[in-house]
Amino acid sequence: MPTSRPTGSWRIFSAALLAAVLALLAPASRALASSSALPTWSVLSPPTSPPALRGAAAAYDAANHTVVVFGGQLPDGALSDQTWVWDGTTWSRADQGYGAIPAARQGASMAYDSSLDQLILFGGEGAHSLLDDTWLWNGASWIEVNAPSTPGARSGAAFAAAPGGQLVLFGGYGYSNSSAGRASTTTTTSSTTATSTTTSGTSGSVPASTSTSTSPPKTTRATDASGTSGPSGTTSTSVASSSGTTRSSGASGPAPAGATRRVGVLGDTWLLESTSEGDNWVPATTPVHPAPAVDAMAVGTGNQTVLFGGRGSHASAGGATSGSLSDRTWSWGGRTWSLVRTVATPPARAGGVLVDDRALGGVVAFGGSGAHGPMDDQWILRGHRWERLTTSPPPAARSEAVGVYDAASRQVLVFGGATTGGRPVGGTVVLAAHPPVPVESSPSTTTTATTRDNGSGSGSGHSSSPRSSSTTASTTPTAAGGSATSSSTAGRRMHIHPGDVVTLDGSGFTPGARVVVTFEPTRRVVAVTRANHAGQFRVEVTVPDGAKVGVHDFRASGQGRHGPVVLVTPVQVAAYTTRTAVSPVTTASLVGLAVAVPVLTLLGLQLAGRARRPTRRS
Repeated sequence: MPTSRPTGSWRIFSAALLAAVLALLAPASRALASSSALPTWSVLSPPTSPPALRGAAAAYDAANHTVVVFGGQLPDGALSDQTWVWDGTTWSRADQGYGAIPAARQGASMAYDSSLDQLILFGGEGAHSLLDDTWLWNGASWIEVNAPSTPGARSGAAFAAAPGGQLVLFGGYGYSNSSAGRASTTTTTSSTTATSTTTSGTSGSVPASTSTSTSPPKTTRATDASGTSGPSGTTSTSVASSSGTTRSSGASGPAPAGATRRVGVLGDTWLLESTSEGDNWVPATTPVHPAPAVDAMAVGTGNQTVLFGGRGSHASAGGATSGSLSDRTWSWGGRTWSLVRTVATPPARAGGVLVDDRALGGVVAFGGSGAHGPMDDQWILRGHRWERLTTSPPPAARSEAVGVYDAASRQVLVFGGATTGGRPVGGTVVLAAHPPVPVESSPSTTTTATTRDNGSGSGSGHSSSPRSSSTTASTTPTAAGGSATSSSTAGRRMHIHPGDVVTLDGSGFTPGARVVVTFEPTRRVVAVTRANHAGQFRVEVTVPDGAKVGVHDFRASGQGRHGPVVLVTPVQVAAYTTRTAVSPVTTASLVGLAVAVPVLTLLGLQLAGRARRPTRRS
C-alpha cells in the first residue's frame, strides 16, 4: 500500500519556508536595490583653492576633521612650500603665521599618527637635494622632529598607518640609512662597477638589477645638486622670509658610520615609533618584503596596511635604467609583509590614489601612471578580491594626485595631479558612495532684488547623496525701482545631511557674473562660480559638516541685468544616520540560509515521522 505523506509536517515545512524567505529576502532585496545605485563623482567649486599641483603630500587630520595638503610641483616647475587645509567646504592657507615650516618639495610622504593625534611629514625632493627631515603638523603649525635616526633622504616613499599605533614607510627613491635595506635594494651608482643584490619574496629570491647609470627611474626625480652619489653630511640651513616665517632647506642627513651612500630605488621598511623620549625611526627587518619600488600606494585600514603597485627599475642590455610597474598587493600586519593572493588585480601602475573608503566598504584605487600614461580607472579591494568599481564618469586621467578619505563628509577627496604631458592640474573632486535619490518637494524661497526694473531669477537645488532631495526655487517680481524679498516657504523642503554634496542651479544673472553661494544663517561661503552666457549657473557644494539640525538656506548672490539678484533655496538639515549596504555575497548567503533552514526542518520532521511509524511484521 502506498505510504501517505505526513500532512502536518508538510504544512509546518511550508510555513517555515515562507516565513524564512520573507524575513531574509526582503531586507536583502532592499540592499540590492540600494547597492545598485552608482557611486558618484562630483566636481566642487570651493571659494578658495590651492594652485594646480602634482606630487603633493596629503593626509586626513582626524583630530581636526580636515584634509591637509603640503608641497607639490607648480605648473611653472617651481616647488611649493604651502600648507592647505580642506574643512569640508573650502580650502584655506594654514601656514601664514610665524614659525618654521618645511622646505618646498614634491614627492614627500604624509600620514596621521593616531598616538599623537598629529600628522607626520617625511622627506621628498627639494629644489637642490633629496630630503630626510621629519615634521609634525599639530593643526596650527609645523614642528620639526629631531629623531635620533632617519630612513635616509628619499622621495616617493609609501607611508601609512600600521597596526599597533605605528606608521610604516616603504621604499622610495634615494638613499637608505638601513644596512638591511641597502642589501635588498636596487641601486644606481655613478661608478662603472656593476652591483648585484637579491630581493626576497614569497616565491623565493629574485635577482635585482645592475646598472651603471645615475638616471632616476622617473624624469621628475633629481639627484643631488653636486651630481655625485649623494651628500655625506648635513647641509641644512635656515632662511628668514619677509613675513617672518623661517624656512628650512632640509637637506639630506648623515649616513651611519661605515655606510656607502648610493642613490636608487629602495626596498627597505621603516617604522615611526612614539616613545616617552620622542619620535624615532626604526628599521624593520622582515623575512619577506615587496620588491624595491617608488611611488607605491599605501593605506592603513586598522588591522593592516595595504600596499599596491609602484615603479621599480631594471637594467636593459645596454645598461640604461627603465621602470618596471608592479600590480602586486601586499599587506603589512605589524611585523612583516605578506603577498596578498587576490582574485583579479588592477593593471600595474604607480603614483595613484589608494584610500580606505568606509562608505563603500573597501580599499579604493584610482588613477596613477600605467604602461600607457595617466589612468582613470577605479578599483575596490574587499578582502582578497579586486573588482572594477563602476561609478558616474570619473575625473580626467591623472597621476601623482592626492587622494584622502574625508571621514567627516564620508567621501573620497581627490585634488590635483598630472595629466598626459606631465602638466600639473587643479580641481577638487569628491567620490560619494551614493547618487541622489529624488524626493517630492514644493517651491522654495527665492529672493530677487532690483534697482531699476523688474528682475527675474530662478534657482533649484538637488543633492548628490541618497539622503537628499531635489527642489525648485521660484522668483517673485518686484516693483520697478525698488527691491523686495519673497518668503514663500510652504511645502516640503529639501532634506540634506552634513557632508552631503548638493547641486544648485539658477538663472537671472548677467552673463559671466560672479555668483557667490553661502550657507545661511552662518553666512559661510561654500562656492564661487560664474554664470554662463545665458545668465545661468550650476555648481556642486558640500553641506558644512558642522551644520546644525534645522532649517537653513543656500543663497546664490550675483549681479543681474537690472541689479543684484539673490536666489534662496531653503533646506532641512537632518541628523546623519549611517546606512550600511549589503554586498551581493551577503545577499546570496541570506538566500541560502532562507532555503536551508526549511529544508533541514523538513528532513528532521521526516526522520521523526519514520521513527514513530510502526514496523510492519510479516
